[in-house]
This record gives sequence, C-alpha cells and structure tokens, in this order.
Amino acid sequence: MHTILASADIHGTKLNYELDFAAQPTLQEFEARANAVFGSESAGRKPAEFPSVPFSIHRMQVFNDATNGWNDLVSGAQLVDYCQVYLFQKESSWHKEVQSKIPPASKPPTATPPIAVSVPAPAPLIEIPGAGNLNLPSAVPVAASTAAVLAAQAPVSTIAAAVAEPCAFDQKLRMTFDAFGPTVDLDAFASVLHRLRIALNPQTIHDIFLKADCNQDGLLNFSEYTRLGETYPTLLDSVFYRLKDEITDKHQLDAIVTAKAVGASLAERLADVRASALQAQRERDQKNTQIAVTEQEIANCHGRERDSMAILEAATAEVGNNQNSVIVARADVARIKEAEMTRQSQLQEQLGAEEVSHSKIKSCEMEAQRAQDRLRELEKMLIDQQQEVNRQHEILAAAQSELAAIQGGKAAVIEQLREVEIQTKVAHETLHQYEAALTNSQTRERECGQIVNAVRDELTRIIATKEIQTREATTLAAREEMHCKAEAEATRACDAQAEQIQILEKENIEHSVQQRQTEDRERPLLEQEVRLRLQRENLEAEEAMLRNEHRSFNSTTHRAGIPIIYEPPSNLTVAPTPHSALPALTPTAIAPIAPVQPVQPLSSLPVSSVSPSIAALRGLSPMPRARSPQPAV
Repeated sequence: MHTILASADIHGTKLNYELDFAAQPTLQEFEARANAVFGSESAGRKPAEFPSVPFSIHRMQVFNDATNGWNDLVSGAQLVDYCQVYLFQKESSWHKEVQSKIPPASKPPTATPPIAVSVPAPAPLIEIPGAGNLNLPSAVPVAASTAAVLAAQAPVSTIAAAVAEPCAFDQKLRMTFDAFGPTVDLDAFASVLHRLRIALNPQTIHDIFLKADCNQDGLLNFSEYTRLGETYPTLLDSVFYRLKDEITDKHQLDAIVTAKAVGASLAERLADVRASALQAQRERDQKNTQIAVTEQEIANCHGRERDSMAILEAATAEVGNNQNSVIVARADVARIKEAEMTRQSQLQEQLGAEEVSHSKIKSCEMEAQRAQDRLRELEKMLIDQQQEVNRQHEILAAAQSELAAIQGGKAAVIEQLREVEIQTKVAHETLHQYEAALTNSQTRERECGQIVNAVRDELTRIIATKEIQTREATTLAAREEMHCKAEAEATRACDAQAEQIQILEKENIEHSVQQRQTEDRERPLLEQEVRLRLQRENLEAEEAMLRNEHRSFNSTTHRAGIPIIYEPPSNLTVAPTPHSALPALTPTAIAPIAPVQPVQPLSSLPVSSVSPSIAALRGLSPMPRARSPQPAV
C-alpha cells in the first residue's frame, strides 16, 4: 500500500486527505484520484451563490524534507510514500488561495479503492497515466483525469454487448412505453417514431394508434400499448432496438466528447509542460551564461592576483634593496660621524696646541715686556737682557711660526671638518631618502598585500558562487531533462488520446452506417408487417362476414345444429379481397354429420410466422413473445 497526503483549498477551507494506492502511482493516476476526491468535496461544499465550477488542478507542489521547502511536482518519482502534496487551483473571482496551516491528514469521506498502477490495453493508452511525469515543479505534470476517464468510459464493444443481450417481451414493452411517457397520445407516439426514423407515413401511424386505442380516449395506457406490441411485434422490436441504438449513440458521443475534453486537457497540459521546459531551458542557459561570466571573473581575478603578486614581489625586493641601502647609508653615516669625531678631536688638539702657543706667545710677550721693563729698569743689564730679548724674540718668532703652522693646520682641519659636515649632511639626506623610499616601499608592500588578500577573497567568493551556480545548473539540467521527458510523455499521451478519439469517431461512424443499413433493411419489414396486418384484418372481416352468412344459411335451411367449415381455395392471395370477389360456398363444404374442432382465428397466429424477426435481422437470438390468450371460437 502506497499512501500520499494531498491537501487543497476548498472554498476557503484547507482539506488534507490520505490517498491510498496499490503501488507508487504515476503523476496522472495521482491527479485523477485527487480530482475525483476533491471534486466531490468541492461540489458538496459549494455555497449556494457560487456557480458550478468543477475542481481543476492548475499546478502541484510536494514538500521536500531534505531542503525543508516546497518543490514543483513534475514527476511520479517524487510521489514517495507519505509525502505531502499541495494542489493549487487557478485563481479566479470564485477561488482565492487562503494562507493557513495544513490540517492533519485524514481519510476521504467516501472511501474509494486504490487505483492500480497499470492501465489495460490498448498499448498506447498504457503510457497515458505516466504522461504527467514532468516534477516538473514542474514540471506542474498532463491532465491526470485521462486514465480515469478512459477507464471509466465504457467502450463501444461493451455497449454493443449490452444491446446484444436478449430481452423479454414484457421488458421490451415496459422500456419502450417508458420512452413514450406515462400516457401516450398521438403526437408523442408520432414524435418518437419520427425521432427514431421509423419510415411510416402519418396516416399509417394514425391508423395504428387508433387501432390500439380501445377506449378511444386519445391516449394509450400500458394495457393498450401491450395490445399494440402484440399486434405489431416488428414495430415494437424496431422501436426497442432503435432506442437501444439511441442510447448507444449517446454513449458514443459522450465518450467522444469526454475523450476530446481529455484531449484538450492533455493539450493544455502539454502546452504548460512545453512552456515549463522552455522556461527551464532559458533558466539553464541563463545559469550557464552566469557560470561563463563567473569563470571569466575567476580568470580575471587570477590575472589580477598574478599581477599583484608580481608587484608585491617587486615591492618586497625593493624594500630589501632599500633596507640594504639604508644599512649601508647608516654605516656611512656612522663612519663619517666617526671621522668627524676624529677630526673634531684633532681640531680640539689643534685648538689646545693653539691655546698653548697663544699662552706661550703671551708668556713670551710678557717675558719680553718684563725683559724690556728690566731693560729699561736695568740698563745695566742691557747687553745680557738684549741677548735674552733676542733669544726671546727668536722663541717668539718660532712660536709665531709654530702658531702660523698650527693655524694652517687648524684651517685644514676646519676645511676637512666642513667637508665632513657636508658629507654628513649628504649622508643624512641620502639616509632620509633611503628611509623615505623604505617607508614608501613598505607602504606599497602593505597595499599590495591588501590587494592580494582582496583579490584572494574575491576569488574565493567567486569560486563559491561558481560552485553554487554549477549546482543550480545541474539542478536546472535535471529539471529540464524531466520536463523534456514529461513533454515526450505528454506528447505520447496526446497522440494516444487523438488516436483514441479517431477510433471512437470511426466506431461511431461505422455504427451510424450500420444503423442506417439496419434501418433500411427494417423498413420493408415494417411495411410488410403493416401490410400483412391490414390483410389479416381484411381476412378476419371476410371470415366474420362468411360466418354471418353461414348462420343466416343455417337459419334458412333449419339446420342450425350442424357446424359448417369454410375451406378457402388454395389459390387465395393475401391481398385485400372484396366480398363480391370471394368464391361461393359449394355443397361439398358442408359436413352434415361429422363433428369438427372450433376454427382458430387468424389473429391468434404469430406474426413471426409470416415475416422475419427484427432480432434475426440484427443478428440477435429472438425471444418468445408472451401473448395474451385468445378465446376459441
């Protein structure tokens, strides 16, 4: 047992039923069952002011437990055991989907047997129940009522078999009398005969009706109609079988109309399936285009990543070079500073020597001044002091020469110090440049690293997007494939339904032709029956007249106690014969002594003894007619 939970909105109320199947059904079998169950509920719950709009499934969705969401039902493979399906009707002024919770599932009010999965022959119709395998959330699926309609509608051969069953005489009387009505007047009698194409002229119909109307009230009750059937059994059979043919025609036309309606539903579903397939193809193409754009973006990101990595590597190399240059420059600056400190120490030494020389000069000048003072004071010691002065002047000259040499060395040291300062300034400037270049390189390195990280992040995002798009494209391709399969199945279903319609129309045409041929063969039988009945009535009238003459003859000859037997000549025809043309009674016709049996009237003879049966004409076995007993004469 395979159970599917089906829910729908019926006049603003959510209904949820458990639909049981013998096995996993196809989409058409499920839709047929759902249409039957919810169609009955819709008709029973319809408000009085609503028109009689039948329940019709516009699309279906099935709940996916894996994704915890609803997917379009486009394939019978989605109808797993105990799955929840929701049936959407087409929005109109009489129907709006109400947003509310789906109630717990229950059994349908009217239990119906599980629908079998397979459908009997013809072979093309076996595939019709699977014509809605579209999933198509889709796919969707084809009019599921096809299998149910084709299974429910009786084939022509079945109806013909029902007509071919033998029917009792009383049953024929009752069935045909009900066709005329509770009471039958002349207009109704003639209208039914005209509708059944029984070719009798109005006068004949009028005569038949007046003969059956025993009480002359203008209406035929059932007993009078029974007498009419006994009098005209061929006419009764013709009316009976033509009423059967009329029912057969109605069944055939209903079957054709139903088949055409199913075909139109299948064609509409096929158009929906094709539109869904085209939509799925367009979505797949769009997704493939998006994937191609994403792949191009990935390639561009890879290119930008390579360029950024190259720039980053160049910036890193430049930073290394700049760092080396800064190290060299700092070493030069340190060396220059060390040389500067050496020069400054030398300068300090020169300055110290200069100060020493200055102090020596000052001391010499002071000594010379003291010597001069002593010279002036000690004129006596002029010579000695003059020598001392000369010696001091020589020392002073030597000190001045030494001072000049020291000052020259000082100037050289100062010049060297200036050069060292210039070199230090240049080294500092170079160091600042190298440090600025290093800072810029480090900044570019950070920026390149950020760019590389951004490119990698973007690349990761695009790759993830591509994976999602690839999965969506795979899903769309699967949906498109299911839609294509559903379209193929729907096309086969439409073709099979068109072939079934052609078969039904052909059978209807053949039945109509056969019916016309049968009616043409019945026409002379009806005319013969009317003619024979008229001849029989004429013969009965002549018989009555002869009996009256016989009684008159007996009363004249005073031999009333002897019965007379009339033996008609062997060459007597069945055509109406006037009384004057009858042969005269001969003496040999009188049996004076021998007793005879009573004469059987002609009306007691069965009509089938003089005309073929309508049942035999239609290839059926005739049934014995129950006739009312006739009084013996």
